[in-house]
Amino acid sequence: MERALRRDERVLEHLIRRSIEIKARVVGKDERESGLREILNFGHTFGHALESETRYRSYQHGEAVAWGMKAAALLGTR
Repeated sequence: MERALRRDERVLEHLIRRSIEIKARVVGKDERESGLREILNFGHTFGHALESETRYRSYQHGEAVAWGMKAAALLGTR
């Protein structure tokens, strides 16, 4: 984790590659979003609201989803 937070290129490359592999596997098993694929949507509800509220000018999609994930996690703890 520390190496990832320090943005070690080798670690980031591995994490990105694994993330892509996992996402591709999930999408391949549920191409029409009928269940399993919903696990990829964590943070999207809040993220899309943030994008909309800022008129898509303040955050890239991934940034908005990351904030959405934080919001969902905080709401979940309450």
